[in-house]
Amino acid sequence: MPYTKTPEISVRAKTLILCVASFLLTSFVLTFIAVMLVNHWKQRLIKSAYALAEEHARNAVNDLSRIIEKDLENQVEKLKENPRAHSSIHLLLKQNENIVMAAFVDERGTILVEHYQGEETSGTAVLYPGARHTTTLPSTPSHPDLKIALTNTSDRIQEMKIPLMKGEKLLGQLQFQVSENSILKNMSYFSVLITRSLYILLVSLFLLLVFSYLFLWRIFSHQIILIQERDRLDKMSSIGNLASGLAHEIRNPLNAMNVNLDVIREELEDPREDSHKKVQEILTNLSGEIDRLNRTLTHFMNFALPGRMEKQRLDLVKIVKETIEFFSAEFDREQISTRINLPPECPILADPASLKQLLLNLILNAAQAMKQSAGKRLEINLTSDGRHCHLTIRDTGPGFGTVDPEKCFEAFYTTKQGGSGLGLPIARQMTYAHDGKLWAENAGAEGGAILHLVLPQETTH
Repeated sequence: MPYTKTPEISVRAKTLILCVASFLLTSFVLTFIAVMLVNHWKQRLIKSAYALAEEHARNAVNDLSRIIEKDLENQVEKLKENPRAHSSIHLLLKQNENIVMAAFVDERGTILVEHYQGEETSGTAVLYPGARHTTTLPSTPSHPDLKIALTNTSDRIQEMKIPLMKGEKLLGQLQFQVSENSILKNMSYFSVLITRSLYILLVSLFLLLVFSYLFLWRIFSHQIILIQERDRLDKMSSIGNLASGLAHEIRNPLNAMNVNLDVIREELEDPREDSHKKVQEILTNLSGEIDRLNRTLTHFMNFALPGRMEKQRLDLVKIVKETIEFFSAEFDREQISTRINLPPECPILADPASLKQLLLNLILNAAQAMKQSAGKRLEINLTSDGRHCHLTIRDTGPGFGTVDPEKCFEAFYTTKQGGSGLGLPIARQMTYAHDGKLWAENAGAEGGAILHLVLPQETTH
């Protein structure tokens, strides 16, 4: 039963948060796409309006070219007095409302024909956005030709020119101004269509998004139910395995104790010369079995109900040295040689009692694994990469052979005579409580096993 932290947020809440975040992100992306589409369509319409204005202006230039060639006998300066030239420019302005001014100038830059959008002959003029209106006041001796021009300067005007050529000679050019505001005003109808299309698109995407999230939510809910049911079954299975293991660990000693009690009863009913000595030996064995049962239950309680931890800043190097010193007498008695490689320090956040118990379990497990080995050698190495402390404990015991090393972390699994099978599971549980990792592997061709313990290193800021 590995140690697992109780999640602060349930899986359902995390799923809901993920859906809401995805929904907001998708809405933002859709809005961004809609804005980009509107801007793209707007630029395309403006570009098309400019192209149309240029096409109309070219038609006007062709009319002026025919007038100069046929009516004026190639005398460009007479365009100023020619009504057909003025009509051609007027027609250009009427044909395209986006053109706010059109003028024909000769090759010297003299204006021969000039007209503005909004000019009227009825005495009332409407000044359109970007338009210019010119009127003449009654002449006076001091100002014989006084004109007043009204213009809208807030408009964005695009000035364009189209030359009028005769062969390679420049006769003049048609200069005209296109109002972007006027284009946008004339685009209002198309804007309504675009807006409606966008609304339909966004609503369709929104509905599709909602249906997708509802569908995914049903799948997630079903999956969550399956996960919860699987976790419940896993817990029940773990409890069953623990109960089975504990029952096995208790039943065998109890059976042996029951047999010994029967022997004591027989010796008391039919005493002999050696009955007293035999009863004493049996009682000693019973006392040992009771102690072993008590240790098994203590280990089981530590495994099933881990105590509360209070983490503090510790030096793992110091704790390792203290643990090795604690086993030094046993190492000498069992003739275990040690090879230790430790850095100057390796600070971590840990509970002192739990960390010492963890290291005791690991080193004791390695030492007990070498009881039947000829050459007993224990190698302990501690390294640090700045973020993690990596402790390896290598022994020269039989190793795991063909058995999966992960099996040694299962409760009540042991290959040692008299072992409880809870030492390494408790060690892994303590490792998880310290946000670390613990695993085992065979040492390779030389034999033995290696235990890896990785704990997060405490960094100073």
